[in-house]
Parts: sequence; structure tokens; C-alpha cells
Amino acid sequence: MWELYDALIEGIDPVFTADEIACGCSLSYIRSHGSIGLGSYLEGDSRSPLTSHNLLGRPLREVAVCIKSWNYPEAAVGMAAISAYYNHPDTLKKAGLLPQATGRGEDRMNDPFIIYQRELADKRVAVLGHYPYVEQLLGPVCELSILDRDPDRGEYPLPAAEYLLPEQDAVIIPPYFLLVKMMPRLLELASGAKIILVGPTLPLAPVFRNFGVSELSGLLITDPDRAARIVTGAEHVRIYTAGRKVTLRL
Repeated sequence: MWELYDALIEGIDPVFTADEIACGCSLSYIRSHGSIGLGSYLEGDSRSPLTSHNLLGRPLREVAVCIKSWNYPEAAVGMAAISAYYNHPDTLKKAGLLPQATGRGEDRMNDPFIIYQRELADKRVAVLGHYPYVEQLLGPVCELSILDRDPDRGEYPLPAAEYLLPEQDAVIIPPYFLLVKMMPRLLELASGAKIILVGPTLPLAPVFRNFGVSELSGLLITDPDRAARIVTGAEHVRIYTAGRKVTLRL
């Protein structure tokens, strides 16, 4: 079950180091060789003290191992390390993945879900987690099922994934499920569907294609200082204001 995690970690260039680390109440931030990576967990997740110490200056690959932790704030540090490497412009260029910009900041007209409206029309689509405006954007054009750990009226609890995902034409998954170790099983269940990973903390890693993922939609940080302020709570705006949304077709 660790194959995806091992592939992400082993793909990191060993010369990259964790040059700056910041942790907030739900986000983690790592700067490495000028690139910024983010990790997040939900309020209410485990907040026990980190078991890994003295990570600053350590090889990014070593810090990335934290993604395997069952302490979710610590795992978010590992995710930030992974994203810091794969979301680096040089890494993307070397992999032959040139990101297509889908907007700046909170530009709703370039939201990835708006872009997917035509492609997913009349399809059976499952979305895991609550994305802003997803019901308004996708609900009218497709047969939409939303699954969440705390489902609203008309939604499904997460265990319904075992029954619903194999029946879908497309499945949209946030990187949070990489953090909580559910991603491998979700990808397996959705193997017959078009799989799209969407979220600001997503590592834009080409290795996801080996696990059935078709598209990645994430965030490239363009204002590192602002991102650090947002993560630590010094600036209270959405993290999207510190970067630009990008989409990669694998």
C-alpha cells in the first residue's frame, strides 16, 4: 500500500534541502531551492506534537518521509516537502510537463471546475470532499455524487466510496486523501474512471500517471513571502492569493 508514497519520495532529487519550514493551524510550508510546497490537514485532525525534529536543512527526501506518519500535522510537513520538489519549475520542465495556467488568485472564471464542465457533461461524476461551488458548477451538467466524512443532506459518507467509485465516469479527489493514507484505495476503486486530483497542496508529480491519474490541478506559489504569512496566520486570506492555479494532463 506504500507504493505511491515510496514512488513520490524516491523521485525527489537528493540535492534538494528544506531551507525554510513553517507550520500553522492547518497548513505547512516548505521552501526548497526557491520553490514552495504546501501541506494541509483538517481542523479536528490529530494535533499531537511532531515526532520528527530538526528537519530544517535536512534533505527534502528525508523530510518527505513524514508523509507516512499517522500524525496528520507531521504528515502535512511531508506533503509540503514532496510538493516543494515536484512543484519546482525546473522539475516540471525536466519531466516535460509545462503547466497550463488556469487563473490567478481567486479568479472564478478560470476555476478548474468551470473548465471541466463541458468535459464532464452528462457523465457520472463523484467528488470526494467539499470544494467551493462544486454543486453549482457541476451539479447542473452531470450526475454528481459528493462524498465526505461529514456529509450534508443528499451527500454520501466516505465508506460509500467502495460502492460508488467503480460506477463512475470521472472521480475528483483532493490531496487530503494522500495525507490520510486513503489515496491508494480510492485510486484502485476509481481505476475504471477518469481520475482528477485537485487542490492547492497537490504535488504536481508525473508519477501519479502510473497509478491511474489523468489530470492534476494544483497551485504554483508565486509569492513565497505572502504564502508564509498565510500559513502562519499573519495574513488572513486564502492561499490561492499567493499563487496561480495550473493544470497538468498526464
